[in-house]
Amino acid sequence: MDPKASRDLTSLRPGISHYSRLPVRQLENVKGELLKLKNKEIAVCQTWHNVARTEEQRNSRLSDMAQREQERRAEETEEQRNRRLAVMGQRSQQKRAEETEEQ
Repeated sequence: MDPKASRDLTSLRPGISHYSRLPVRQLENVKGELLKLKNKEIAVCQTWHNVARTEEQRNSRLSDMAQREQERRAEETEEQRNRRLAVMGQRSQQKRAEETEEQ
């Protein structure tokens, strides 16, 4: 073996070709860069995981709200329903009147 090569990364490691012989400092730099990239990737994955979890929680809340509204309406009497619809109609008329006044 060339004695000059023994000062760098001398021994061939299993699975590494002779073309990948680099000085130890360069290998450490490469390892450091790979570690930084890995940490960034982990952070990005955690962020997306949090986004997905937040979306799931939001969807769950909306589903719960819709379910409660559906149950409330199922318990609503005919009189309550008519009153609710009448209020909606009055609000609609008021809104149309206000829009007409603005024009």
